[in-house]
Amino acid sequence: EYKDHQGAERKYFEALYLLHSTRLGIPHLFPIVSELGCNILSAFASKLEFQSKYKYAILVYHACGQVLQLRGCTKEYLTLLRKMAASSKEFDDYNRSLSYYKELLHHYIEGQKTNEIVYVS
Repeated sequence: EYKDHQGAERKYFEALYLLHSTRLGIPHLFPIVSELGCNILSAFASKLEFQSKYKYAILVYHACGQVLQLRGCTKEYLTLLRKMAASSKEFDDYNRSLSYYKELLHHYIEGQKTNEIVYVS
């Protein structure tokens, strides 16, 4: 973990730029939509959130969630969704927080996860 948070933020951004601009020669396959891309997005968002750059952090978290959904990583997506809901609540973004909690509730009801439903409610 970097102690120089701004330096870490720059490195994560640069890593994302490299993944985004890299082409593997396989059509419709983008390196950003990979486990590595998702890990970098998540770490970048955490670093932004730590530096109180919430409006950017939540967008990066959202992009990470989209990558997880594209990859079919439902469990990881729900974990990220809980984190996004808590973060948006912490930064007084209640509309977004409610949206995330509603989505969590929907997933839990679908999966008949009673304990989680009670926790979110």
